[in-house]
Amino acid sequence: MCEPPCASLVSALATFLPLLAATAEPALPALLPHLAGLRAALLATLQEEEQEEGDDSGLGATVLEEEAAVEVPRWLAAGVRRVQLVLQGGPSYELTKARVEAAMAQFGALESCTLAHSSNRVGASGWVVYREEAAALAAVHRLVQVGECEVYTRPTCKDLTGHPVPHQVVMMLSRPVGLWDRDLQVRRVFARHGEVAAVEWRWSGGILRLLVSFKEKVVEGLVGSTVEVFKEKVVVREVTGFTMMD
Repeated sequence: MCEPPCASLVSALATFLPLLAATAEPALPALLPHLAGLRAALLATLQEEEQEEGDDSGLGATVLEEEAAVEVPRWLAAGVRRVQLVLQGGPSYELTKARVEAAMAQFGALESCTLAHSSNRVGASGWVVYREEAAALAAVHRLVQVGECEVYTRPTCKDLTGHPVPHQVVMMLSRPVGLWDRDLQVRRVFARHGEVAAVEWRWSGGILRLLVSFKEKVVEGLVGSTVEVFKEKVVVREVTGFTMMD
């Protein structure tokens, strides 16, 4: 049983209660050291009882640590806190900092928010940084309503590992595409492979990448195939830290 902690608690009570009864109200602060000892004895007793009732193996602390651990997908590096925002619908001027912060705070506390509007919708429209990794993991790869706009969230390319993201593909194009309905056309091309969640154009390192995100896992056989996009035949590749490297 819990004899040592219980005995300590009984002894502390036996010492404290007579002192409390004999002390006048103005002198009560002088009992604080005795009260602190009583509190310590009580906590020790409770801790011993919890260990006996809920953890016969003596591994309670380890179990709690495992439950608190954040499960990171193998295609993401540990410590992710920054989440990119890619505008999918709505006028970009509606994407204000206040609206973004309000919408993205549903996943956790924010450390910062930065907007980077692009007139031709190439690249991310901004990003947020969360205080905790768990919040960032909960926020990535979602369609989020921000006022009249809809944004798709994804991790930064530098946070990707060598394992493929299961619901994204990327293609390298040799020339820019200036059509106003280019996103709609891309969605039509890939609709037969699954429901498209987001389309992103990313120009970096002299390469134009077309990134397509699906709501579900990429269908088997799509990666490695050749598709025609805007009269250009391109190879569909996995999205990894290598294929997205500048």
